Amino acid sequence: MLTSSAATRRAWLGLLLALPLALMAAPAAQAGETWAPVLYVNDGDTITVSLAGGKELVRLLGVEAPETGHSRKLERAARQAGRSQGQEARLGEMARDFLAELLPRGKRVRLQGDPKAGARDKHGRLLAYVYLEDGRLLNALLIEQGQARAYDRCHCAWQGRFQGLEAQARRERRGLWAQGGP
Repeated sequence: MLTSSAATRRAWLGLLLALPLALMAAPAAQAGETWAPVLYVNDGDTITVSLAGGKELVRLLGVEAPETGHSRKLERAARQAGRSQGQEARLGEMARDFLAELLPRGKRVRLQGDPKAGARDKHGRLLAYVYLEDGRLLNALLIEQGQARAYDRCHCAWQGRFQGLEAQARRERRGLWAQGGP
């Protein structure tokens, strides 16, 4: 049986050991979610925000919008969809314009990471779910409106939901799917 002073010492020791863990967990939770003003809409699935005093490229998690400029990826997507490269690029421009309308310069967005997906992609862009000030998830909105596809190689928590939104947009022939889609 422990004496009163031994029990007190053990309680303090437990508290001292637990305190650093609690302090480390608090910033980690906050680091996974932050507000940032939009500086620029790069394309239909990438934005630039002001973060920590600098510019940060943010790739919307789970979203794949058509390309806007000539690239092998654009060529491949156009070929798979049975469209010309110009038609595919116009769809990319439509996705970018849709996003730009929702995110004028200075608009604040909430960025939230996903531990399943990792913090950054192979190009160094920050991977995030992007929430509008009214609480809507921009990633889901793009897919729901047919402005982008669900990124099938994303290993993120929302992947199944995004695939369902894409299937619905296809059925209702929205955006990319208006002429039958890819």
